[in-house]
Amino acid sequence: MALTLSELKERIVQEAIDPCTLCEILDITTEDLLHEFEDKLIDKREEFDDNDDDFY
Repeated sequence: MALTLSELKERIVQEAIDPCTLCEILDITTEDLLHEFEDKLIDKREEFDDNDDDFY
């Protein structure tokens, strides 16, 4: 019997699947994440601005 969407999400959380693995399985790109979570990016922008030296 197939899991409901709620059951599937609960199972994924319980199995503690690595976020990078989850993105790979769901074929989610960095651009997808930034687009969907743009509001959070705006809220946390200063964290990226302050760490410019950390990027290669």
